[in-house]
Amino acid sequence: MLSTTGNYANKAGHSCNSSFMRQGNRCSSKHASVLHPNQRNVLSVLKTKAIGQWPDPDYIQETRAQYEGLGSYAKPVADPDEARVLLSIGYVWLDVRSQLEVERRGKVKGSLNIPFIIETKKYDEAQQKTVITSKENVNFIVEVQKYFPRKEEALILVGDSNGRNGGQEALSVLENAGYINLVGVVGGFAAFWRVFDAKLARRASRGAFLEDPWAPGDSQGLFAGES
Repeated sequence: MLSTTGNYANKAGHSCNSSFMRQGNRCSSKHASVLHPNQRNVLSVLKTKAIGQWPDPDYIQETRAQYEGLGSYAKPVADPDEARVLLSIGYVWLDVRSQLEVERRGKVKGSLNIPFIIETKKYDEAQQKTVITSKENVNFIVEVQKYFPRKEEALILVGDSNGRNGGQEALSVLENAGYINLVGVVGGFAAFWRVFDAKLARRASRGAFLEDPWAPGDSQGLFAGES
């Protein structure tokens, strides 16, 4: 029988006090589902400030200082949170993945897809199956210049599939063409998509623990729900 008073141990042997319910082998606050919206906002801010990430104002300011107005002296790469800051100040995500991959996996909101490699899917009679062939997009720079004619002013985030498939080559070609404000996304679309959704909102992170300052009883130090 599940006790609702005093301390009890969960399956992992950790003690839970009266303000927590046992869920499987973890302790979980029974008050998490009835938090006031303002309380949830405070929890979100506490987590953001503790980690240092978007949309913490201090983090945004620090990140902007590493990129904004520095041209070729700016930091050359950005992790997902840094990329999210850059998107908020006018950078455009240049998606260099193939159109087939974009259609299959989705895209970053507001991004521009100009493939560095063109993939074509067709049925191969000899192999009796559908195959995908790849070739370099020889018009890559021409297409980029249509959207970014002012090379010294363009703010471009370059994202490929995973940080390895064409992104570095695309950055090199863009730099040789005269573009200055270039930033590569570490881990590409895959890394960014794990952190942010199609609306550029942060996805819920599994396994994060936050203190619940509004729970009655003795403090556990951890808000043991997956946020």
